[in-house]
Amino acid sequence: MTIQDDIEMGMPMHEVVARIQTIPHYQVLFRKAFGPSGITEDRVLEAIREFLNSFVSVKTKFDEGLARTNDPFSDFDIFTSQENIGKRIYMENCASCHSHNLSTAVENLANNGLDAYYTDQGRALVTGISQDEGIFKVPFLRNIAITGPYMHDGRFNTLEEVVEHYNSGIEDHPNLDFRLRDPFTLTSPKRLQLTDSQKQSLIAFLHTLTDEEFVADVRFMDPFR
Repeated sequence: MTIQDDIEMGMPMHEVVARIQTIPHYQVLFRKAFGPSGITEDRVLEAIREFLNSFVSVKTKFDEGLARTNDPFSDFDIFTSQENIGKRIYMENCASCHSHNLSTAVENLANNGLDAYYTDQGRALVTGISQDEGIFKVPFLRNIAITGPYMHDGRFNTLEEVVEHYNSGIEDHPNLDFRLRDPFTLTSPKRLQLTDSQKQSLIAFLHTLTDEEFVADVRFMDPFR
């Protein structure tokens, strides 16, 4: 559906196949992978599925620190003071959705208060249920520092903008996730009220989630080289 959806790639599968069939390089690759019987929709989808399933990122500074302590809440001796402060802020405010170990899903779908009214209705477009308005996938944050722009519509270009949204910009939508509501009133959106130094510490921690080996893996480089 990602390929065919109008707001994503917007191309029918038969057109995808037709286009790939015109590219000699892919004719060779498909023949090597699947044999001589041609490029089909099923084979295109299988190729994409196998490619995506090969994305395994587990060699970050965070993973190294976690392996040494086996406790995501403790300070990591390989982290700087700023990174450990940022990790504490993350564990206290972000991990309940995005995971403490950055590997095990906690929440798959949520409304994170981007808007008071959503032009893109999110999951409600699929279900037709008003309680699903503004609800989108909750991503893992691995390699987040190098995968902008951010949010479902790419509205934020930098991590600074993302952090500021959660710090002071959460909108009071009826479907706002309960974890993003003020824990004392349970009615108004949560305001982290982080200092500039704390914001930078949180961003420093998010940079420890970058897997340099993964992003330089030759398997994911330009196939036309």
